[in-house]
Amino acid sequence: MFYAILKTLHLPSISVWSGGMAFVHFFLRAAMASFELGMRVRVMYAVPARFFSAITAERHRGTCHWQLDDWQRGQTGYAVWRAFHDAGGVVDHGGAGPNHDGIFVYIRFALFVRMGRASSAADWPSAVAALVKIRFWAVVNLTLGVLIILVTLLGFSA
Repeated sequence: MFYAILKTLHLPSISVWSGGMAFVHFFLRAAMASFELGMRVRVMYAVPARFFSAITAERHRGTCHWQLDDWQRGQTGYAVWRAFHDAGGVVDHGGAGPNHDGIFVYIRFALFVRMGRASSAADWPSAVAALVKIRFWAVVNLTLGVLIILVTLLGFSA
């Protein structure tokens, strides 16, 4: 029952997290190209600020790790954890999962804060520099997220 509750909380959060990164990177950024620099930076700060509030508040981080612990104890979903582990440790505790989390923390609590300070001071070059780094790391994180999803899905079909 506990695993079912965790999975129910975790699966929608995967969609919010991955979909949000894809939306900002592929759609919002492109739509903002015609706006003046200051407006672009302010919007590219305001939208992720709301997104990060939702992501930080959601249960993605905790439910993921609780599920892995559940799988490792040999309970429901052990075959999926085994698929993670057998994939060469790419997605288990020593691989993409912690890196995925670490990148999120770096984006949210270092780069995004730097961008916010620069934006508040109307220091557009510094804000854009932070935004470029955020974009790079968001693409890396989105790639890791897709990798995690693919390995999980392959684990279910094996």
